[in-house]
Amino acid sequence: MGSGIGDGTVGEINDVDISVSIPPDLLLITSDDPLASIVSDTYQNLLEDMSNIDYFQNRAILAPKNSIADRINEYVLDLLPGERKNIFEL
Repeated sequence: MGSGIGDGTVGEINDVDISVSIPPDLLLITSDDPLASIVSDTYQNLLEDMSNIDYFQNRAILAPKNSIADRINEYVLDLLPGERKNIFEL
């Protein structure tokens, strides 16, 4: 039995606000800096494991807007040691 979210059966066609129960094991306790909490929970041991490709392939932070994804990417890049290099630019 699905949750209704993935199969598109939650709410009505014209619903704007829908309440969804999220299991406690999926909830994240945040600090004063929610972005730091999300990144540290998703990328535990980032500096120790950053050379392991499987480490990144098995994790993701989803964002509702590209602007938020850009903020997350900038935050994570700032955590990494060394100088940034642009491989290509669009």
